[in-house]
Amino acid sequence: MTTVENVRQRAESDAKRQGYHLTPDPESLQNLLEGLRRNEERYGYPSCPCRLSSGKFEYDRDIICPCDYRDPDVEEFGYCYCAFYVRKDGRIRRENPDTANSRAQTRGKTSQILRGFCRDSYRKGT
Repeated sequence: MTTVENVRQRAESDAKRQGYHLTPDPESLQNLLEGLRRNEERYGYPSCPCRLSSGKFEYDRDIICPCDYRDPDVEEFGYCYCAFYVRKDGRIRRENPDTANSRAQTRGKTSQILRGFCRDSYRKGT
């Protein structure tokens, strides 16, 4: 059984290896860790909690955390789409939400962006 602490350790190790940090917002961090834990139990792999998973590994490979879009997003914007991983130097480029949605929708085979859903649904336990 995967625990939130296991997910945290894995994410912190990966963030450190890549020169990133996890989000400094404790509430967001907890919600994202819980979402990853829940998805790993549900699907057998830690799909991004901010994207809609198909439940089929072969279709979701690009959105398994850390997703294929993390590094380019962190490089360009200072954080990944979920803001789970952030740049070590803390520089974050703010963007128009429409830009973020169109950027995310053009990248990913199976992903529909559910940024608000991600935060709210895991807080409610759905």
